[in-house]
Amino acid sequence: MLEQYQRGRSLDLTEWIIWFLQQITAAAKVSMKQLEKVRFTTAFWDKNREVIFNARQTKLINRLLETDDFKQGISRKKYKSLVHTTDITAARDLKGLVGKHILLPVGEGRSRKYTLQILQRFR
Repeated sequence: MLEQYQRGRSLDLTEWIIWFLQQITAAAKVSMKQLEKVRFTTAFWDKNREVIFNARQTKLINRLLETDDFKQGISRKKYKSLVHTTDITAARDLKGLVGKHILLPVGEGRSRKYTLQILQRFR
């Protein structure tokens, strides 16, 4: 847009200024979204610094904190696939995280998913 105005005869930069401010607004929104992820992660680890997690549980928690895909929760089947474990170990890990008040189960049976409780508080 700036190039168009440089080549044109008009000195009215109103449209370019509007476009430029829209670009700044879009960049600020992206930055705020990234800042929210950092805030969620920091709040979670601050609150749970004394809690002991196994490597599989830590991998799940990090994945839930880092991605938008998992804000809706993760199923036991996806957890098994993520950490490459058996169904029984996955069930035990998820039950342990629910017992430690880290995960919140949502739904029943095969449609049950698990979300981070801290995300529920910040929504």
